[in-house]
Amino acid sequence: MMMRRTGWSRREWLAGTAAAFGAGCAPAGEAPAPFADADVGDAGESAVALPEFEPRSMLHVSETRVEQPRFPVIDVHTHLGRYRDYSKNLTAKGLVEWMDANNVERSVVLPLVSPESTTFLQPPEKVLAECKE
Repeated sequence: MMMRRTGWSRREWLAGTAAAFGAGCAPAGEAPAPFADADVGDAGESAVALPEFEPRSMLHVSETRVEQPRFPVIDVHTHLGRYRDYSKNLTAKGLVEWMDANNVERSVVLPLVSPESTTFLQPPEKVLAECKE
């Protein structure tokens, strides 16, 4: 019975890898041209460096302004107090004012107990006390 060989032998893999690596390397002392064969794309455009790339949207649809949503919003993830900015401190009263202004019916206020997420820890007791006021 003849065994069918699958894949490459180590010798074939090494030869293929060496050929592929060698094809991408320039001789010693010479730097490869950055866009030697890629200066022109399939459509005839010139290559553009990434910082200069400014794509234009091809999607053009009419815009619908929604002044008042049909259904109120439920915010399922918010925090009170400070999060990352020393100058901003969201109180329960401030949150309710923001919710009223933005048609948010309910908001789930979560504590911050992980020192990896912020230096302003907000244990559950602090959040509950703030919400009771």
